[in-house]
Amino acid sequence: MLKKDELKVLKVLFSDFTKSYTIRGLSKELNQKYVQTYRTVNSLENSNNILIEKIGNSKVARLNFTEFNLNYPLVEVERLKDYLKDKSLEIIYNRIINLHENVLCLLFGSQVKRTSIKSDFDLLFVIPEQFEHSSFERKVKNQLTPYNCDINIVTEKGLLNMWGNPKKLNVGNELLKSHVVLYGAEHFLNLLRKHYKGEE
Repeated sequence: MLKKDELKVLKVLFSDFTKSYTIRGLSKELNQKYVQTYRTVNSLENSNNILIEKIGNSKVARLNFTEFNLNYPLVEVERLKDYLKDKSLEIIYNRIINLHENVLCLLFGSQVKRTSIKSDFDLLFVIPEQFEHSSFERKVKNQLTPYNCDINIVTEKGLLNMWGNPKKLNVGNELLKSHVVLYGAEHFLNLLRKHYKGEE
């Protein structure tokens, strides 16, 4: 079970998978004393929740997606709870649940970064290869069009291909910089594990 301080650190690391944080950087981000963050980071490393890499005189904390980690889905769920305080997003979330489809759905863009509360809700649905794309798209649009949603749909293979081109500007790479998993946290983490292990 994660302690409160450990969850806070992991939430920061989950907010942008492309960013590396030193312990000092994490303590600034969390607005807490260096010693407190240092202890928390050490505890997370000892419990195999993060990896620590020494770069020069600094220690850099990063997530380890190559191994299965029971706590990572929990972090995604806790992050989602923070965002569901927004009533508009809560309505959208309930609509997605009511689709009763075995898909992955992520929020990305300005609503995650909270740079503009008036912007669209950018949603990415990741569907299995065997899904009938057009009928699924119709179903999703029927549920979500009235709620200011910009809907994007890709297959799992399509998402892995996007991640395979890290320098290319695409939805997949944007997700790595800012995302909230609305549905399918474990599935998302499994896809990340495939990507980081080079199993595309």
